[in-house]
Amino acid sequence: MPEMLMVCKIHIIINNAGLTAKGSIEESSTENLKKLLETNVLGSVNMAKLAIPYLRQTKGSIIFIGSLAGLSGMPYFSFYSASKMALTAIAQALKIELRKDKIHVGIAYVGFTENDVEKQTFTADGKMEKINKRSQLLVVPVSKTAKTILKQIYNRKNMVIHTFIGKLNYLFIKICPGIVELIVSNQAKNY
Repeated sequence: MPEMLMVCKIHIIINNAGLTAKGSIEESSTENLKKLLETNVLGSVNMAKLAIPYLRQTKGSIIFIGSLAGLSGMPYFSFYSASKMALTAIAQALKIELRKDKIHVGIAYVGFTENDVEKQTFTADGKMEKINKRSQLLVVPVSKTAKTILKQIYNRKNMVIHTFIGKLNYLFIKICPGIVELIVSNQAKNY
């Protein structure tokens, strides 16, 4: 019997790997950084690498799910910020590498999206603890985040910042980073 040839078409890859860790750099286990880089960065890169040959055929899209923490380092979440900033560099480089293939590469800087109630984070010593419920004032429903990502793919945009606060933050990072540092430093006092 002849072998069955499986035909696979991939149009979109959304890299949404995400672990987080909290704690100061001084107190945090470097093992936490390793876990975050392996999951948040290598998990996304490996999926993209595997999908590229298929996306060449469809002229599809690769989307990396970043974070507002990937725009500016967040005290006490520096390892998470580092992993999300790394995705920015990878998305920027991959966009140029795949331009000739007409593969769209984008990064979505999502804000505080509603979490699964069981979501956990690494503590500074590497233990897992449940994430506190976020203020409803800042939380974006998953459905709204998904619609924004779909719109980004449809319009083949390379970078989309999802929330008004995120856009404001990005603007201030560019024009007056000292103010952002003061605001973040003030918020970090509550940690």
